[in-house]
Amino acid sequence: MLRTAVPYQATVFNVLIVSPGDVEAERRVARDVVNEWNATHSRSRKIVLQPVGWETHSHPEMGDRAQEVLNRQILDDADLLVGIFWSRIGTPTGDAPSGSVEELQRHMESGKPTMVYFSDAPGSLAMGADGQYKRLLVWREGWCAPRGLVETFRSADEFKDKFRRQLATKVNDHRYFESGTSNAGYIIDLAEPAPPNLGPEAKTLLLEALQDKKGAIHLFRTAEGPRLICNGKNLIQKSSSPRSIALWEGALKELEQMELVTSEGDRHKRYRLTREGYDMAERLKG
Repeated sequence: MLRTAVPYQATVFNVLIVSPGDVEAERRVARDVVNEWNATHSRSRKIVLQPVGWETHSHPEMGDRAQEVLNRQILDDADLLVGIFWSRIGTPTGDAPSGSVEELQRHMESGKPTMVYFSDAPGSLAMGADGQYKRLLVWREGWCAPRGLVETFRSADEFKDKFRRQLATKVNDHRYFESGTSNAGYIIDLAEPAPPNLGPEAKTLLLEALQDKKGAIHLFRTAEGPRLICNGKNLIQKSSSPRSIALWEGALKELEQMELVTSEGDRHKRYRLTREGYDMAERLKG
């Protein structure tokens, strides 16, 4: 039986991703994480985060310096700014060391939330030949350090893990995203979003946990190997192959990273469905 999608209202917040051109992989990751947050949380939170960047939201316009045009087109309406830097700072604008820096500084002056990330990944010997890296370090230590806490990472995967967790914390804890505060965002009507692209094992765990009276999943570490118990069913048995064990443990990690379950314990872990987990399981159940 097909379930009819139920429209709902949501507040849209623009997430502006700014960076020089040397972190393209991380820019893609940031957009993916924002879209993943929407698929998991937008219906329950009645919030939609819209990833914004010059490559998707700017258009040709004459009559002013290029950065001022971009400021009008994509910066002024930004609610959350995510800055990502590695080895370059960018081209000076006349008002700031680079376009990314000008956008970040102006956004902070508006009092809106800002998240800044620096890659500490090793680069080539020629990385600082043009002075870009030195200028970046001077700005990082001289301007960023006195004004707050930044985050670092050494790979795109590490950035993804950190940004996924910290984006959720920012939206949950920052008063800017509270309903009815400030004039941020705008209201739209949406159809129910599609469930995130969960693997088959993760979907199975969600649906089994939904049927469990306590919404619990238990992972036991024994001398014979791990045991995974959910809704009275043993999903990892003594005869399970290493590949099967890896798939089930990966499914648990997938659910935890997407905040569909929370965990407690160490050797013997118990996972419980979160509010979003229950909501997602109901949607999968249809």
